[in-house]
Amino acid sequence: LGLNNDERIILRARKNSSATVIEIQKILDHQSFECLDLFDKSRPPFPVVDRRTASQMTRFTRILTWVDDFPYLSRLGAGGIVISDILRREGMEIIEKLIKRRGKPDEKTIKQYLSENFGEAAHRLTELASEKTKAMVRSMDVHECIATYDIVREPERIKAILDSLPEFQRKEECDKEGAIEYSWLRIG
Repeated sequence: LGLNNDERIILRARKNSSATVIEIQKILDHQSFECLDLFDKSRPPFPVVDRRTASQMTRFTRILTWVDDFPYLSRLGAGGIVISDILRREGMEIIEKLIKRRGKPDEKTIKQYLSENFGEAAHRLTELASEKTKAMVRSMDVHECIATYDIVREPERIKAILDSLPEFQRKEECDKEGAIEYSWLRIG
């Protein structure tokens, strides 16, 4: 096909990639980390090079993702869902239930089935995260609202009044040029 060696290695890795759940064991540097494949118990910890993930994740973070294995390192494929601490137990149960539909699969079949049903697993994890967030907000004794006002007269006078009131806190930086943003803290 006229491919050079690098292209053959990349295509082979992409062809053999599979979905799995990894757990970050150690951040190695700004662009790489060491992780475990939770659906391949025989595989020792392996290095992954991914700048964005390495810079944002912490130890023991679990991610449902695609893994491309190259000769000396691995890369994360497109897409992935972080299984946060509040989803850890239930999130893994969702994935395991999805896999158990296939019966009693071995490690190779688990990854193949998860790869075939990656979208469904990601969708269920996203729904669970949304439900958990809504439940958390409902259980809080807090009410939040946002109001936007356009001031058409004497903005300096209104600004002076708002600055004098302790329950209004001015935001130092605002997205819109010339605009001033306040947070109104109503205690009680």
